[in-house]
Amino acid sequence: MSKESEISRKPQIDAYPASMKPVSREIPHHVKKVFFAGASGVGKSTVIGRLDVERVHVVPRFTTFPRRSDSLPWENIHLNPWEFDMLELDGTIEVSWNRDMGNGDVVKYGFPVRNDDDSRIAVYPTNSLFFDHMIHMPPGFLDGALIVGVFAPNIVRTIRLQQRSPDMPTHEREARLSDNPQSVVNLSHVVVNNYGSFEKCSSEDVMDFIARIS
Repeated sequence: MSKESEISRKPQIDAYPASMKPVSREIPHHVKKVFFAGASGVGKSTVIGRLDVERVHVVPRFTTFPRRSDSLPWENIHLNPWEFDMLELDGTIEVSWNRDMGNGDVVKYGFPVRNDDDSRIAVYPTNSLFFDHMIHMPPGFLDGALIVGVFAPNIVRTIRLQQRSPDMPTHEREARLSDNPQSVVNLSHVVVNNYGSFEKCSSEDVMDFIARIS
């Protein structure tokens, strides 16, 4: 078998963990990156925060979103717009995208250039707008990438956002809840359900799945 056909062949998945289900896309072989995608409130940060740090490395996002009490230091690096633009200009930010938070508030997000010295699988915490900007991604950025969609129903998302950020402005809450939690499913290789009884096992299921295909 040639190297090209070996890389492109679909891994054999006999069974999926309890909280996960496949989507009609081929699972990549030799996974090097994992992108977690989903609407606000589905629990992406919760799932990522429970992953095994000896096996994965979370790539923090640069963002112009203001730091709040519920901000996670491992997930975001908070910058002002000028600082963000300077990092884009000097090439520190490899890929970037914007999100409209309503009321004229536009937040910038970006990922740094990957550190190839780290042998662990890179984990990228995205949001629902990230994949709207695929046309602007550098060539090869998604090579070897597994896209994991995280899902929770709207009623669960609403409750989580209220509990997580009770002081969130109304226009921002409405913008976040306007995300369709199902929209990311068609872009994903697999979906992990992160609500109800699945919450207890979703992170462990993802780690088990990554280990089996990488």
